[in-house]
Amino acid sequence: MYIHLRLTEIYDTSDVDDGWFGKIHIVLFGDLLQLPPVRQLSPFENLKSCDVLKCLGSLSAPNLWKTLFCYEELTVNMRQKNDQLFGEMLNRFRMGVVTNQDSCTLFNRLLKLTAKNQNDRLKEIISYFRLLSDDTVCLFPTKNMCNQFNTAMLASMEQPEMKLNSIDEIDCPRYLKKRENEVLKKNEDDSSLTAG
Repeated sequence: MYIHLRLTEIYDTSDVDDGWFGKIHIVLFGDLLQLPPVRQLSPFENLKSCDVLKCLGSLSAPNLWKTLFCYEELTVNMRQKNDQLFGEMLNRFRMGVVTNQDSCTLFNRLLKLTAKNQNDRLKEIISYFRLLSDDTVCLFPTKNMCNQFNTAMLASMEQPEMKLNSIDEIDCPRYLKKRENEVLKKNEDDSSLTAG
């Protein structure tokens, strides 16, 4: 909705019939089965009448997806094109289906660690990870586990350390910043509320 509002402002089409998105062509790409945005509604749900009134100054709005867009499906999974079985497994997961074969495949890919204490286990994971190709993705259930892995991996590198200073900034009015910082801090370890 915000893209539409900004484009109608730029191209001055807010008072024009059929002036959606500034009367320019819009191409959208995405995965229709992807999880909805964090703490937001799915983009495919109909807008609430109060949101339509607030954003468009109208009492009702058409279903934008049906009225304004044509759907074309890409059928080749480029990301997993070299591993068809894994790609098919991920497609089943998106639909909420897990077969016995999927469970066996994932179970066989679990790391079987022999170390007893946490530091030795972390070293074992890093040693294993270094043997894999550079484009290997490592998934962790929590931010804390990911941070521990990243810290240990960086410490094991034999290159000089570079420090970059950065400032996290929330783009909102000043009176909202304190509240937003408190919400972020409170939900820091809950990836379902913070998008990781």
